[in-house]
Amino acid sequence: MPQFRPDNAIMYIDAGYLWLTLQELTGKANRQQLGIDQVALIRLIGELAQRHHPEVRVLRQMWYDAEPDSGAPIMHHQLIRDTPGACLRTGTLYFVDGFPRQKGVDTRLVADVVTAAIKGAAAEIIVFAGDADLIPALEAAASEGVRTGLWYLDGGDTVSRRLKGAADHVLALDPQIFLDLQYRGRPAEGPAIDFSLGEHHIADDAAAAPPAATDSRTVQAAPAAAGDAGHPAVSARTAEPAQEKESAEAKAAAEAKPPAQQSAGPDTDPEPAGETVSSPIPSPVAMPRFIPRKRAVKETDLIPLSVLSRVGAQLVVDTQGEPRRIGERYAQRWWDTSSKEQRARIVQFLAGTPQVPQRVDSDLLHLACAAMSVEFVAEDARFALRDGFLAEMKMRVRQP
Repeated sequence: MPQFRPDNAIMYIDAGYLWLTLQELTGKANRQQLGIDQVALIRLIGELAQRHHPEVRVLRQMWYDAEPDSGAPIMHHQLIRDTPGACLRTGTLYFVDGFPRQKGVDTRLVADVVTAAIKGAAAEIIVFAGDADLIPALEAAASEGVRTGLWYLDGGDTVSRRLKGAADHVLALDPQIFLDLQYRGRPAEGPAIDFSLGEHHIADDAAAAPPAATDSRTVQAAPAAAGDAGHPAVSARTAEPAQEKESAEAKAAAEAKPPAQQSAGPDTDPEPAGETVSSPIPSPVAMPRFIPRKRAVKETDLIPLSVLSRVGAQLVVDTQGEPRRIGERYAQRWWDTSSKEQRARIVQFLAGTPQVPQRVDSDLLHLACAAMSVEFVAEDARFALRDGFLAEMKMRVRQP
């Protein structure tokens, strides 16, 4: 019997619409003040697509936003480019009387939707937007036999009625589910978006740790339980009232047996009479490849400040918006809030690569935007941020 394969779908997300609508609903001046984790946002949209469109498989998320002519990187754009399954398409960002304006974004989105529909790249196209300029894209896709869906943010006048009428199905989303994605550098699958230690790192640390000392009462309790196994009256439920009695007997037996066991040589194999001796349990041996100190420290092993501390965003204090002082303050708080294991990784990483780790650099730029009240950090300011960070870290590493 042939296996069912869901139809392919492509999502087209107007980032300007999403951010601007959330800003208007919350009264924020820019997207940095919203404090939304871009990576978690991409992941949430993917989960919503699986929940509301189970009959299709989303191939990728196409994000559309404006980018300044200067080429200065925007943190949100960098994270989109680094995230598997997401693609960024940009227009031009310019300013009129100090207010940002974008050009060519809607045109590029419409062109991509029409091209995908004509080539038959997907059986369904989902557009997350609200501008009436996108109506021709939905109409062209429908004329090619492609199903069209429209997502928009509920509340107020956030979407064109004509755009809603042009879609085959419409989904209104609660803005609060996006506002709840406060930037905390949440861990995610895959190295490209891993902001904190994953389960494999925890397993490595556990394998490298020495075996904990076993309580003698726990060791002696097993033979006692084996002796009681012959009585049918003993069960998991009836054993609880007799726990105190068994503990007392086990403690007395433990006080009598350890001296003989400790004096036994390496070749001695004491076997208590009348007891079944189980096969010896080999002691765990940490292989070299599982020892964290032996393997090279990766950038994903270094946890950014926003993950370590909830007050990481308060870099504006005593910095007056100066980039170098912000970098110094970030390094200071990052070092102070890090554990001993984290500091060891930091020292090892900076010894091999004296530069700002990529994940930490993205977090630093994100917090710097909030501290400086800007949409993006200029190139000279980014150099000052990193210089201040590295200077402070060198001083911290040299301290005993």
